[in-house]
Amino acid sequence: MLILALTGSIATGKSTVLGMFKQENIVTISSDEIVHELYQNEAVSSLEKLFPSAIKNNKIDRKILSEILVKTPSLLGELEKIIHPLVRQKQREFIEKCKENNEKLIVLEIPLLFETNSNIAFDYVLITTCPDEILRPRALQRDGMNEQKLDIILANQMSQQDKILRADFIIDTSKSLSQSAREVKNIIDKLIG
Repeated sequence: MLILALTGSIATGKSTVLGMFKQENIVTISSDEIVHELYQNEAVSSLEKLFPSAIKNNKIDRKILSEILVKTPSLLGELEKIIHPLVRQKQREFIEKCKENNEKLIVLEIPLLFETNSNIAFDYVLITTCPDEILRPRALQRDGMNEQKLDIILANQMSQQDKILRADFIIDTSKSLSQSAREVKNIIDKLIG
């Protein structure tokens, strides 16, 4: 089984590209979706001490958590120390399940692949990228996003250029969706024919 890690900076089209793999019947998992699930279940008790005001109805309120992190960016490291090991455990469980199901190729979307020094062994890395003049407006269209929050996020991410140097495959998502979909099909063909 081949494991393809999908990463890229914020607003470079990772989720869109992940969806294209799914449309090609490739099994995928999103780290962001894992985190959202953890915020409703396992992570709540661990984060309660650090972020008591972010707990609503026994779940992490992501909007409140985000506001806390913008005001106190130093807490981001504490949050990551708790969340990242839980995410990695879910990823390992996913990989094991896929091996049991004899999948030929799986795709794991991991936005902070290089920044978190993921210890999962990947066969290949795919980077989504786009020019900064496209990235910033895309990111600022997101709910709850503003210039300050975006600058904090980008400061915690490796530059696009450094990521590209570590990539086996690159998809520039500033082109058309159909072009990105063709590139996804080409990658699948190269990896599993």
